Amino acid sequence: MLPDARILLVPAVACAAAVAPTAEAAPASPCPRGAHPTTAAPDSSAWAPPEALSGRIRDEIGRRWSVAAERLRLRWGPVRTRWRDAELTDFRLLGSGRDGSWVVSFLDAEKRRLFSVRLTAAVRRRHPVAARPLERGDTLRAADVRREEVVTPGRPPRRDSVRAGWVARRRVEAGEVLIRPAVSPPAAVQSGARVEVLLVTGSLELSVPGRAAGTAERGESVSVRLETGRRLRGVAVSPGVVRLRNPGGGT
Repeated sequence: MLPDARILLVPAVACAAAVAPTAEAAPASPCPRGAHPTTAAPDSSAWAPPEALSGRIRDEIGRRWSVAAERLRLRWGPVRTRWRDAELTDFRLLGSGRDGSWVVSFLDAEKRRLFSVRLTAAVRRRHPVAARPLERGDTLRAADVRREEVVTPGRPPRRDSVRAGWVARRRVEAGEVLIRPAVSPPAAVQSGARVEVLLVTGSLELSVPGRAAGTAERGESVSVRLETGRRLRGVAVSPGVVRLRNPGGGT
């Protein structure tokens, strides 16, 4: 384990990693309400499968997530004492890996299931974190975002675009990883605000005034109502501008 890498687990994931998937281990206490992300101990589970088998499991998760296996860190849930020295030859990886949570069924040489255990997979990567405490509604400045080597549970986002100009949607502590929904881009269109509605048909583009019936980020779908009272649906393409998807539809 790399000593300079911090392991950050959101409470729901940290607790889920300790809950056994079967009756073979007692469930852990639930997470306290309103808990904030915490720094967890390094990967030091009391039990882990043989290194060769663990490496195959890491390779399989890396393949499914399109992540280099050496960047993955695995945390194993509890296992009953009678299974700790079992001869394990194969496995099945179950679940979607949402938030890093998997269930691994271990098999013997005859491909018979011996037991299952919960596994949390995390990825070591450079990630934007808050350089200072942020209050709900604060707009991020360049100085508010720094990058640190952290280990976060779950598949990394395909596009890491946190940057200055994003908005804090709740209080964010200094050093907390900046991810949705804690932070998100500013709304391009605010509910109830006047907007420019673009109607595009072939080479013809017409702009008419309207009013947004919802709030949307750039690229998100939103309903608008024209001055005639007609309600249409389009996409927020820039601040205060909505392009209609189907000018012929609506109510």
